Amino acid sequence: MLKTVPIKVRRETRDRLHAVKNPGQTLDGIITQMIDLWEKVKEEAARLEKRS
Repeated sequence: MLKTVPIKVRRETRDRLHAVKNPGQTLDGIITQMIDLWEKVKEEAARLEKRS
């Protein structure tokens, strides 16, 4: 099993994460999914910027 470390988030942030995650998905899973999406959007924006 991979080693984990605790992180602190506000209760409101935790509640928002729980509201958008899939049933059975871990908070680590939803955070990783969101980071992956953010990186993809950032790459796409950079690619579009180069076209302009």
